[in-house]
Amino acid sequence: MVTVQPFSNRHPGIRFHNPEYKPLLPNLDQMIEMYGLACQRLTEAGYTQTSRHQFIKEGEHRYEQKISEGTARLGIGAHSISLLPGSTYKNFTALKEYKDTIRKGELPIERGFKISENEKMRRQVIDYLSADCGRLSLNEKEFLERFGQRIQDRFPDEVQALKKEGLIKVSKDKIDLTPKGVYFTSVLQRTFYNPEFMKKKEEIYTKKLLQS
Repeated sequence: MVTVQPFSNRHPGIRFHNPEYKPLLPNLDQMIEMYGLACQRLTEAGYTQTSRHQFIKEGEHRYEQKISEGTARLGIGAHSISLLPGSTYKNFTALKEYKDTIRKGELPIERGFKISENEKMRRQVIDYLSADCGRLSLNEKEFLERFGQRIQDRFPDEVQALKKEGLIKVSKDKIDLTPKGVYFTSVLQRTFYNPEFMKKKEEIYTKKLLQS
């Protein structure tokens, strides 16, 4: 398995975070060009692209398949996310909070919420987009069997917006990501975020900032 990841320059502790090093870093156009070249070379070498960053040479990646199927999973460690039937929760990101909570004999859960049917559908689409087991498409049949609706019927505005931007190609049975859509997978995922959940999430962080 090979992963192609962009360089992260978000943390002040990294030397390149200093403005004087910015000229040494590639700009967005150069990053897209390098990404395209990496995709081309790996494909020519016999690798199959299974997500924006991941390429496999043989067989299937079971972890990706379980994610796309919405299988329950238990996250262990700081910042990990667990998915249970009807609910999800996230552990503390800060190591100090994580360790202090465990030492108290408590679960290190920072936040969690129950998953409504609407949220389940949105999360399923997002999971398809993050790990589609080599198809890089959204299977309408699987979604219909699970929820009784097609993605195109449940989220018509989102689908049309992504189609207009050239990120997806739509047919009756599936929604394929274009090469542009594969690169901008995060944009596709955000399109299906629940606006009510994002509002609550913003309120949670606002309260934390006010308390700190």
